[in-house]
Amino acid sequence: MRRGAAAAVAGLLALGGVGPTTHAGEAAGAELATLGRVGPTTAHAGTVAHTGPALDAGQTVRALATSAIATGPTVSALAPAPVDGLASWSLDLDARPGTTTGPRVETSPFTLSALSWDATGPQPEHLELRVRDAAGWGEWFDLAVDPATAPDGRLATEPFIADGATGAQARVVSDGVTRGLRIDFVHASSTRGSTAPLGLASVVTAGTTPARAATGDELRPKIVTRKGWGANESKTEPVSSSTWLKAMYVHHTAGTNTYTKERAPAVVRSIWAFHTKGRGWPDIGYQFLVDRFGTVYEGRRGAIDGLPVGAQAGGFNADTIGVAVMGDFTRTTPSKRVVAAVVDVLAWQAHRWGVDPRGKVRLRTATSTGSEPRWKEGRLTPALPVIRGHRDTNHTSCPGARLYARLPAIRRAVDAKVDRAVRRHGETPAQLRAPKVDPLRASAEGVSLSANVALAWHEVEGATGYEVLRRSAKHGKKAEQTRYAWVVTEQTRGTEAVVRVPRGQTWTLAVRAVDALGRPGKVRRIGTTTRPVPERRIERSDGWSTARGARYFGRTALVSREKGATLRVRKVKHATSVVLVGAKGPGLGRVAVYTGKKRVATVSFANADATPRGRIEVELPKRYSGTVRVVVRDADRPVRLSAIAFPRARLG
Repeated sequence: MRRGAAAAVAGLLALGGVGPTTHAGEAAGAELATLGRVGPTTAHAGTVAHTGPALDAGQTVRALATSAIATGPTVSALAPAPVDGLASWSLDLDARPGTTTGPRVETSPFTLSALSWDATGPQPEHLELRVRDAAGWGEWFDLAVDPATAPDGRLATEPFIADGATGAQARVVSDGVTRGLRIDFVHASSTRGSTAPLGLASVVTAGTTPARAATGDELRPKIVTRKGWGANESKTEPVSSSTWLKAMYVHHTAGTNTYTKERAPAVVRSIWAFHTKGRGWPDIGYQFLVDRFGTVYEGRRGAIDGLPVGAQAGGFNADTIGVAVMGDFTRTTPSKRVVAAVVDVLAWQAHRWGVDPRGKVRLRTATSTGSEPRWKEGRLTPALPVIRGHRDTNHTSCPGARLYARLPAIRRAVDAKVDRAVRRHGETPAQLRAPKVDPLRASAEGVSLSANVALAWHEVEGATGYEVLRRSAKHGKKAEQTRYAWVVTEQTRGTEAVVRVPRGQTWTLAVRAVDALGRPGKVRRIGTTTRPVPERRIERSDGWSTARGARYFGRTALVSREKGATLRVRKVKHATSVVLVGAKGPGLGRVAVYTGKKRVATVSFANADATPRGRIEVELPKRYSGTVRVVVRDADRPVRLSAIAFPRARLG
C-alpha cells in the first residue's frame, strides 16, 4: 500500500475541512483505526489486469466491446466520516500501455464516482466504469472526459451517478502510462449537517409571484431550490452574468438510473460537490436539473431569477442555459414525466426571455475550459436549434441517443406551451435599451491612481434599477471573463455609482438597466481603467532608496541617483503602454524603458513646474507581455518614482 499526503490533498479529498483517510488492500483491520485523522490519505491498488499492446482507435473500441469481465483481485476503499453531510475518498490505480482493467473495488456506499488523472504525460484514449449495486455487478459504461484541467493539475471524466452502489471497477485504454490514475467517490447523505431532510420543503412555484400579465413566470414550474437540496452557499463562488438568453442546452449526467426519489436531492448535492471540489468550478455546472421522477431543481445560484453563466457547453456557456437530466439515456428511453419536466423548464425560460423554441441561432465560439467545442475560438457556428443537445456544439455523446432523439418533440411541445401562454397573458416586454453614459473622468481614463472610480449614466424608460458591470484582469493574468459575459459589481436604483478597483488590475466597466421582471437590458460600456501594480511587484536593483511622505502616490517613492539602477516588473500582460508616476521638476533625471531587451523610449522627469505625482506615458508599438525594466540614465540627477502601471486595451 502506498500513502501520499501530497496526492491526497488534490481533487475531491478536501471537502469541508478534516481530510478523509482511505484504505485499500486485502487486510484493512489495522488501518481502520486511522479513519478520521486530520490529513487525507489516498490508497493504492496497483496494476491488476493488462491485456496487451497499445491499440489504435478502432481496435480500442472492438477490444473494449468484446473483453470479458475481469476476475482480478478485490480491494477495499472505505469512506471517511462525512463532513457537512458529504464524504469523498479515492483509490490510486495503475494504467499501463494497452488495455488495463483495474481491481474490483469494494467500498462504502457512494452517490457518484469518476476517474481522474494527471494532465501531464500520455492521456487515456478510452475509459469505462461499471458499478456493483444490490443486483450485483452491472454493465460497462463509457465515460466522457471533461478536458478542462482542474486547479490541482488533474483531468477527470464526467461524474457517474450510482447512488447506493458499493463497488466500482475501471477499464482504461492508453498508448502510454497514464500518470496518477485514480477512482474518486463522493457520497452525500440525505441531510446536510443538522438541517431538515431534503426534499420539496423548499420550492419555488409560479404561485409565489403576484399574478400580472406577462410577468414571464406564468409557466414557471415547481422547483426545488438550492436550500431545498442543501447547497453550501459558503463554499459557492460568484459567477459571471450573461447578457440575454439565446439558446438552451439539454444534457444527461450519465449513471445507472437507479436512485430513489428520496435520494434525488442528495444526488444533486453530490454533483455540486464534484463540480466545486473535484473540478474546481465555482458552483454546480447546470442552471437546472431534472431527476428521473420529473422533479426540477435549481442548479447554479441565481438561475431562477437571472442568467448566471454556467458550465453546460464549453465555448458556449454565455447567453445559454443548461438543463441536465440526472441519468444515462444512451440506451434508456426517458420517461414521459422526465420529458414533461424538461418541457416545463424550457417553456418557462423561452416565454420569460422571448426566445423562439423552434428557431435557430448562430453563436460565436468563446474560450473553452470545458467540453471541446466543434469550432475554433472566434468562429460563428452554423444556425443551430435554439433548443439543442450538448453534442450539437461539442465533441460529446451527451445527452444520450434516446434523449437526443426526443428533442424534436420537445421543441414542438415547448412551442405549443409558449404559444398558449402568449395568447393568454401576452408576450414579455422587449429587452430594455442600453443607457447613455458619461465618459470616465480624466483622472480615471487609462490609469486611475485612486481606487474609487466614479461612474454616471442617464435614465432608461421602463428601468426599475441598474447594474454596474465589469470585466477584469489581474496583473499577469488574462481577463477573468469572456467577451460575452460580465460580472455584476454594483446594483443601484440611481444613475451614479462608485466602484473600487484593486491595485494591479484592469477593469472594463459598463452599465445596463434592469426591468420590472428582473431581466437585464442591453449593455453600454463606459470605459477601461488600470490601477498601478502593487509595490511588491516592483523588483529593485542596488542603488535605490525609499522616500516616504503624503505627497507621493501610496505615500512612498523609490529614489535613485545612480546611473544604471533598475526597476523590473515581471509578468506584464497585454500592455499597450507603460505609465510612470513620479516627481517632476527642475533638475530631475531621465529613465529608459525596456520591453525585454529592447529599449522603447528614454523619458525625462525634468520640468519647469514641480509636482510629486507627474505622469509620463510611454506608448508601446504593439501589445506586450513579458518583463518591463525602467533604468536610470543619469548620475547625480535624482529620479523619484512612486508607481508604475500597464494599461491594457478594452477587455472584450
